[in-house]
Amino acid sequence: MSKKRKSGSSNATPISEPFVVVFGSQRIGAIYGLRNNVRPEQIVLATAGADGFRGRHGSVTVVRVSDDIWKAPTFPCERRCAETEQALKALEEAGVEVKTVWMD
Repeated sequence: MSKKRKSGSSNATPISEPFVVVFGSQRIGAIYGLRNNVRPEQIVLATAGADGFRGRHGSVTVVRVSDDIWKAPTFPCERRCAETEQALKALEEAGVEVKTVWMD
């Protein structure tokens, strides 16, 4: 017996759902997700730039780690992280809740 999918259903994250921006590696994002019960679709790496979360309007949790643990490895990554910082600041000015969390 085969299971039928509902038409129009998708696994995409809804636009208004909260999401997490991680200033760190994919591994750091995965560890944060496991510790805090966050689905992988809700995690966006800061190195993706502002395009990584364009179109999402839910509350934002920003996860940061110290420079000893992670620092953007290349100039393009640094530039995309700076773009992400600017986009987060714009979201905060627009009234979106932006919460920063430091991870050990």
